[in-house]
Amino acid sequence: MSARSSGLSSGRSVAGRNSVKSSSNSNSGRSVAGRNSVKSSSNSNSNSGRSVAGRNSEKSNSNINSNNNSNSMLGLNAGHDDLFELCHIIEHQGNDWEVLHDWFFRHSTTEAHDAASYRGRSGKSALHVVCTNNAPLDVVQRVFSANSDAICWDDDGGWTPLHYACHHGIDEEVLQFLVSKNPDGTKDTDLKGRNPLHFAVGNQGKGLFRSSIFNSLADNGAVKVADKKGMCPLHYACAYGASLETLEILIRAHPKALELADVKGFLPLHYALINCERKDCAVVVKTLLDNYPGVADIDFQLKRHPLYVLAIQAKNLKGKEESKTFKANALICLNLFLDLGPAPTTIFLSALHTLPKWLLDKAVVHPKIQECLNHKVSKRFPTAVMMLDFYALLTVLVSFAFVVIESIDRRSDENLSDSVKSSKLGEWILLVFN
Repeated sequence: MSARSSGLSSGRSVAGRNSVKSSSNSNSGRSVAGRNSVKSSSNSNSNSGRSVAGRNSEKSNSNINSNNNSNSMLGLNAGHDDLFELCHIIEHQGNDWEVLHDWFFRHSTTEAHDAASYRGRSGKSALHVVCTNNAPLDVVQRVFSANSDAICWDDDGGWTPLHYACHHGIDEEVLQFLVSKNPDGTKDTDLKGRNPLHFAVGNQGKGLFRSSIFNSLADNGAVKVADKKGMCPLHYACAYGASLETLEILIRAHPKALELADVKGFLPLHYALINCERKDCAVVVKTLLDNYPGVADIDFQLKRHPLYVLAIQAKNLKGKEESKTFKANALICLNLFLDLGPAPTTIFLSALHTLPKWLLDKAVVHPKIQECLNHKVSKRFPTAVMMLDFYALLTVLVSFAFVVIESIDRRSDENLSDSVKSSKLGEWILLVFN
């Protein structure tokens, strides 16, 4: 019984060992097979990935970038402020306007209209933003088509999309498009009374616009509008250095602006003289004086006289190159003004006297000034004679008053005292009236 049990036990143990060994071998086989299959799968996936990436790298990169940009910046189911915010984001990411076209492709006409009607920060619409960011014509047209009414809207500062376009120097074809869609917009003014033309002439000095654009902007009476400081577009053109061609356009459209003074009492001529360091200043001043020679006869206050303004600028010179250009232009401008033959009034002579020595020395030898000084000198002697005649007449009148009083007293008092008779005045009275 025990032997049988022992045999059975040993058989079971052998079987157990065999089964363990078999199991071990089996597991070992599975693990090896598993490793091989994983390795095989890894290699196949890697090779497959490389081949797919190799075939589609360029296409996938562009698609991924486009999708990532549009999806990360703007969800497919965003609200009405989508378009407004997207335009701002594009501004900060290098003006990639393709993202905006993709947005319109993903949204219906109704959704686009609602988004273009949204008023965001400071009352701006999406059209305001694209005009601020110098968007190309196709982008502006796309946003305009979503809501054409937005072209007439002004923000919290009174600026329309046309104001922003002129202020930021947008492409001229875009500017022409905005003007064609809203001709009356050229007369719209902001809270400071400035219309788009004011901004355009200011930026034209920076080379942002050609002069031809001002023919469109100056229509509809926009050139006649003065801001709350009394400055017309012509004042701005002289202050910010617009080209000669632009000045001529503005002068032809509104010649009366040459005579209009702003709240400081400054004409366009004053602003041209203030910027005498600009290279074309002399040409600008000549154009202004040729079109308004009567400026030389205006009775200015001393601190509003053109020569006084020129003198103040001459005393505030800073840089060497600026000084060199200014002096050359200042001499030309001075001669141009004196050639008009201004009246030799006290204000004119006082303003002339405020010029620095290097300008005054040139002024006093000018033929008109020589003529003026000679005229003044020739009047000195007659003036002195008239003053002496006045003093003599005054002396006679005073003496006559005393004589009359003494005479009356003497006639009324027969017992005139000896002291009066002995006085010199009494002797003179007696000599005159006896």
